[in-house]
Amino acid sequence: MRAKFVQFLKSNGAFEKFRNNLESDNPYTYKGFDTYVSFTPAVQYISGAFYFSGTPEGPNYWHDLHMKWMEEIK
Repeated sequence: MRAKFVQFLKSNGAFEKFRNNLESDNPYTYKGFDTYVSFTPAVQYISGAFYFSGTPEGPNYWHDLHMKWMEEIK
C-alpha cells in the first residue's frame, strides 16, 4: 500500500508537501514518512497525518486530497 500511496501523492503533486508537513517540527506529528505509513491504516494516511489548518496548503486542500484517496482505495 505504501507504493500506491506514494504514487497517489506524486500524481497529485502532493508528495513533497505531505512529507514536509508530516516531518515538520510540530510535536503532534509522526516523525518519518516510512515509519508513519508502516504503522498507520491506509484510510488514515492523510486524515491522521497532521493538523490540516496548520499547513501552508490549508484544510480544504488536505480534505479534498483525503476524499480523493478514499475513492482510490475503495
